[in-house]
Amino acid sequence: MFKTKRTVSVLLPLSLAGCIAPGTNIMNVELPRVEDKSQIPAETCFIATRISVREAGLPNGDSVVLRIRHSGVAGSFYNAGTFILPRGSTFRLAAFKPGKYVWSEVQLGRYSGVFKEEFSFDCIDKKVTYIGDVDLHVDWSAYKYVIRFVDRHGRAADDYAAEYPLLAANYPLVPNVTDDPRRSLSQDVK
Repeated sequence: MFKTKRTVSVLLPLSLAGCIAPGTNIMNVELPRVEDKSQIPAETCFIATRISVREAGLPNGDSVVLRIRHSGVAGSFYNAGTFILPRGSTFRLAAFKPGKYVWSEVQLGRYSGVFKEEFSFDCIDKKVTYIGDVDLHVDWSAYKYVIRFVDRHGRAADDYAAEYPLLAANYPLVPNVTDDPRRSLSQDVK
């Protein structure tokens, strides 16, 4: 039988509240959709990515979640933002406060795996930064995954211009693909 990881609720010090992505709060860090406006607010940066989820085995309706944390905050318990992922491929634009961030973990249903490697990227003030495409292959029968970060800047620029024409007219997509020390990762999340 599988063992599930128990989670302990922790109240975060108010000093950490400045690391949370705009539009989120400590209790809800799912990243909201960015509105297409002609200006980026002060103390804000946007990241652009296409996340593709491919599946094998029977998912049983379980969700796939990817989490991002601010690299200056120790431990994986604190996340700056969460992508709850649909099946297939989705272009995403998310707002953060400027700084260095890392992809911190993947959750498959009730199982989660914290990344051992530092998959980091920079979010630059008042810029739209393309952090690369995320290709995630999930094997539900074994609760394993393979994750890769791939540079498909041309396709991302087309998606960005089509979905966010006002932003794209004033803020070009700045490439800064996620650092991936091993180019792909296969892990067990049980």
